[in-house]
Amino acid sequence: MKQLNLDKCKTNNEVCKLVKEKILSISYSELQKEVDKNFIFQEEATKAIYTGLSMNMNIYLSGPGGYGKTSLVKWVLQFYKIPYHTIIGYKDMPVDALLGIPDMKKLLNESEYELNFSKSLFCKPGILLFEEASDVLPATAAALKDILTEGGFRNKYGKTESLISNVIITANKSAKEIVDDESKKALYEERFPIKASVNWESYKTVNYYKFLLLIFPDAEIKKLHFLAKLFEYNFEKANNCISPRQAINISKVFLISGITFLSSFNLDLTEVIYLSKQSEKESIMISFEETLEDIFKTIQATEKDTRWQYLLYAQVALENIRTTNETSKYLADFKKRISLLSQKTLIPSEISMDIDTLLKEYYQ
Repeated sequence: MKQLNLDKCKTNNEVCKLVKEKILSISYSELQKEVDKNFIFQEEATKAIYTGLSMNMNIYLSGPGGYGKTSLVKWVLQFYKIPYHTIIGYKDMPVDALLGIPDMKKLLNESEYELNFSKSLFCKPGILLFEEASDVLPATAAALKDILTEGGFRNKYGKTESLISNVIITANKSAKEIVDDESKKALYEERFPIKASVNWESYKTVNYYKFLLLIFPDAEIKKLHFLAKLFEYNFEKANNCISPRQAINISKVFLISGITFLSSFNLDLTEVIYLSKQSEKESIMISFEETLEDIFKTIQATEKDTRWQYLLYAQVALENIRTTNETSKYLADFKKRISLLSQKTLIPSEISMDIDTLLKEYYQ
């Protein structure tokens, strides 16, 4: 996708129009499919981002740290190739940190303090990502509210127009949790109509495993499954919720250095031997299921004229693999899916090579 060029935009309307057109060039369903390849449990947040950008409305994403709020926003903007600028908020952040440094020439020559808004990020066309905006001073919140309301910065000389089409806030606290005065209430609750909470719906092994597969696609299945079980155990038995960010850091250490180096993390490791044995059994099941699905995808990907040959060979090959009590059920179900032909025929060598490679670990 081509980078959106906003350099020629001189007005807010021009920026908004081009951003909206860019977003609508790809449907929400298409976007969500791509997001699902990189994130889990981000449907509502993705919908909020898509809605806000396509309608030129401001967006407020909230949720615990480490769950990918900012990462998701940046990923979507990079996916669409829309220019964006970032401000990182902090406790008691003053107005000039948001709106620009003072005009030193005016201050020195006329002893008059005035913000140089034309040098701020608001005058650079694109999206403004405001991270951790919850603890700014009330005066800063009031200034941002005025800019969003008026579409720019007002002073005694008139108005300087903002070239930001959307402001996206990512914060640990929800809008209702931080409205400790009227300025913040007017800003967060009223000027950010699109809101979504970013969190995980479940902390089961299957969820952690799916997430780790996205992050570490080349790692051994049994290692990722063990980590997923360890994270679930900590959540359910030790009241210790492992965030996605923590999960990535812990997994990196484990995959490179092993279990002994996990003692440096805030983890309950008392049941690692039991979890490891359980994980090994379950990972065999997972591996077997995934192998059968890979075979099915291989068959589906072939030309229609030769697909029946793949089906027949797979049917024959599956008769020669070893199974356990657990895997035999999956095998029986899978055989039903591919038992479309029964007569013998000559199978090209490349077909047998493809399927034998997928099944080599299971042959008797």
